[in-house]
Amino acid sequence: MCKPETEFLRLGRTIFKVIFPTKLTLILLSSICISAYSQVIQSEDLKTEIQEETPVNISLGKSIENISNNSITCLMTQSELLTLKNNSKQIIKSHINLTLGKPSDIKLNPNDFFENDFKCFTESNEGITQITIDKGTHFQGSINNEPNSSISMSIVGDQIQGLMYTSSDNQYLIHSESTVDQGIFIHFDKNLRNQTHAFECGTDDWLHYIDNKSDLKSRTKESCKRAKISVRADYDLYLKFNKNPQLVTNYITNLFNQINTIYRREEIQISLSEIIINITPDGFKHISSNLDLNYLKSNYKSFNGNIQICLSGFNNKGIANLGGV
Repeated sequence: MCKPETEFLRLGRTIFKVIFPTKLTLILLSSICISAYSQVIQSEDLKTEIQEETPVNISLGKSIENISNNSITCLMTQSELLTLKNNSKQIIKSHINLTLGKPSDIKLNPNDFFENDFKCFTESNEGITQITIDKGTHFQGSINNEPNSSISMSIVGDQIQGLMYTSSDNQYLIHSESTVDQGIFIHFDKNLRNQTHAFECGTDDWLHYIDNKSDLKSRTKESCKRAKISVRADYDLYLKFNKNPQLVTNYITNLFNQINTIYRREEIQISLSEIIINITPDGFKHISSNLDLNYLKSNYKSFNGNIQICLSGFNNKGIANLGGV
């Protein structure tokens, strides 16, 4: 068990607070609301780190000149995509043209953030059902000679999504589009959105503080290794992705890869233990995050992990805030 500590992490230009691991507090700039609470974290061994080895050179496709300075596009063939996926356990070396005519070398490490017993379920009024999904291929890395840069990239099927930060604090959203005859266009779009928003929703840390003093005395930082996170997708998120569980899990794993990349930079280990998708109306009112969190705790008491998070497709003006920062 672990001693509660306050950590400060950076997401883009937003500073957010994590009371870890007794209470998890997140702020995500996304059109979702998040509710979370935690159970006591047991001592776990860290997953085996990637052994340093010679990177495999793989092309991310041919760079295409862009009219706009706010976007970078690469054209990848199906063969190049297949090569990338077939080397999902290797360290990848490639390059992209962040500046016209000046390629930047990048390194991508395979990122397996799934627990060994990871499972995916759908839950309805009739009960809970385990389903088989494509977990995808996930990488995280950086731009060479840019120590403050980071890259997260997720591939499911022929779809590529992710996020890239440069040392100059530029943020690029990564997404792809497939064509029948030309191949796969990978777009790195600079995010010009103003991120200095007022917080629209929040929860009370102390209201949901569930541990007692005797538990806290037995916690030590050295025994705290990894937080296993259970993610529940509410019915609104299921509807948002046209009632397609695979699309819901694609969204969740891509988002988790981005969050995992940020946490690992701070030497905090998190893993994905399960995904549960509500496929019938579930009763979340979305009046406030506190009420949603109370509803989550009251109605979904059993989960596999140390922390349970609820992702909602309810439109909250693009901002989710937990914990009254």
